[in-house]
Amino acid sequence: MHLRRSSLAVFILAIFLTLTNLPVISVQADTNIQMEDVAVFHEFGGLVTFQGRILTDQDIQSVFLSIQPAGQSIRLVEITPSAQGEILVQMDSDLLALRAFTMVFFWFEITSGGGEKWTSDTYHFSYIDNRFDWETLEATNLQVNWHDRDRNFGQDILNVAQQALDTVPSLVQANIPNPVIIYVYRDPADLQSALSLVQQSWVAGHANPDLGIILLSIPDSPSQRMELERQIPHELMHLLLYQKTVDSYTSLPAWLKEGLASIAEFYPNPDYPRALDKAIHSNGLIPLNQLCSAFPSDASGAFLAYAQSASFVQYLYNQVGTPGVVNLLNAYDNGFGCEEGFKSTFGISLTDYEMRWRQESLGMDVAGLAWRNLGPYILIGLALLGFPLAVGIISIWKRRNQVPSEG
Repeated sequence: MHLRRSSLAVFILAIFLTLTNLPVISVQADTNIQMEDVAVFHEFGGLVTFQGRILTDQDIQSVFLSIQPAGQSIRLVEITPSAQGEILVQMDSDLLALRAFTMVFFWFEITSGGGEKWTSDTYHFSYIDNRFDWETLEATNLQVNWHDRDRNFGQDILNVAQQALDTVPSLVQANIPNPVIIYVYRDPADLQSALSLVQQSWVAGHANPDLGIILLSIPDSPSQRMELERQIPHELMHLLLYQKTVDSYTSLPAWLKEGLASIAEFYPNPDYPRALDKAIHSNGLIPLNQLCSAFPSDASGAFLAYAQSASFVQYLYNQVGTPGVVNLLNAYDNGFGCEEGFKSTFGISLTDYEMRWRQESLGMDVAGLAWRNLGPYILIGLALLGFPLAVGIISIWKRRNQVPSEG
């Protein structure tokens, strides 16, 4: 993080002023180069405009704008100010790869005609989804935002989030991010467009763990409170897992991340048992070792993967409790792969444990299923092996029982 000539207090203020669209403005003293009128404006999903004015009596050799979205690398842009020192730069938000509601830091680096280098203070803005007018409520370690609904809905979000903060962290013994910020869209399509997931219309929630931000879509319905009680703890678990594993979060098995998030929900998804039952009867369960890196991208495959992960992790949690789950997370945090980490923690392979889950939790006859699946091939193999043997036995029997011809 490049914070040039700014105090710790200014940096902390920048982090927490997440809803402002105006940067912290400061002027450096004791220099012949200064900046004024620094500001930034954006159209969500469109252009980001940076502006400012250079004050100096020196010739300017070069001006560079450094842009660093939180958690991302720096993008350097060379710019040409006007004769009056005015700066106006427009950038496509897609080229900057800006994530919704991320904090973006930027600063100017100026070289005078005499070769003197000068760096401005660091400014910031929040890349909010300004297609909507957001309402806000806050509590300790928590900020919730919503649009186009009354304050009672906002209070429901805040109440559910506070309850989740009180209960979910104990499942994995993780620290709570500070702060947790939640944005709730009214229309799932708006959320999907904000996340550039227009081809995945089944997505209803998302977490940016490194930013401490949760994005949800909760349409108007009699069950909207229940959806909050399902989605908020689910996405909060992703934030907590990131707090616990940080650099190894992205390499955690997908079945473990989503399974833990699912069992954190206040109410289990009532459609999961039906999906599992259908997959069992059609022999369509997905082997867990195929759910280590990612889930299927199609809606039906993804839903089954979520259902399996929720059931398997609940079974695992019932067997080993929080200490066992924490030990497993530590193994993955230490660099073990999906299957290696599981075996090193529990002394049994993931595949063998999956067989136990299928038998004990899903009630499957694993041995019988294996015979039904492999039986026809075994019989064919035996037949192929047995045919030459049968022909030989018949041939010998015929020779021994052949009646000698009279000569």
